[in-house]
Amino acid sequence: MRRKGGKSEEFRRLYVGGKSVSEISKELGVNYSFVYGVVSKCEGFVKKEGVESKGSVIRRMWDVGKTVGEISHELNSNYSYVWGVVERYRKSKK
Repeated sequence: MRRKGGKSEEFRRLYVGGKSVSEISKELGVNYSFVYGVVSKCEGFVKKEGVESKGSVIRRMWDVGKTVGEISHELNSNYSYVWGVVERYRKSKK
């Protein structure tokens, strides 16, 4: 049985209450991009300036020897997404 308002409402409530997108994602066990997509439409949402992109973080983690699975788990990101970023990165270095 679904809660009134569902997951999206829960994301908005937590975000307005001061939690970051990352904290909400980890706390509720949902994908970061899902939470971001919902809360980015909230009134008062401020995109952080100068924050490293997820792709940059993935490439940096790959460079220090992390596996795709480890990166996916640590960032709470879809394995296929991480694999795609790494694959494009590897091809660009050839």
